[in-house]
Amino acid sequence: MLKYKAKQYFKLFSDKNINGLSSMFSKTITLRDWKIKSKGLKSVLKENIKIFKNCKSIHVKPLKIFQEKKTIIAELRICINKSKNLLVIDVIEFDKQKKIKSIRAYLGN
Repeated sequence: MLKYKAKQYFKLFSDKNINGLSSMFSKTITLRDWKIKSKGLKSVLKENIKIFKNCKSIHVKPLKIFQEKKTIIAELRICINKSKNLLVIDVIEFDKQKKIKSIRAYLGN
């Protein structure tokens, strides 16, 4: 179930679907990556909007997805503007309502 929710999240992110993302996020969500540290639904959505405005296209392709209880670990290839490829590890934690409560993203090489 949570692997499916994670795939849904990656699709909504690729589609730049802020309303869809908002419905998946907990009100107390936290986001941390190699450039961003944000807390709370409005703040995290604002950071997502900034990311989307800075790229014409973004495509998240899960390469591998692992689950341990309410945590998903996903190895991703993120293609930005159909030219720049990033390898990223996302650690996504879900709350009891199956809403995303934490996203930690780590840039690979």
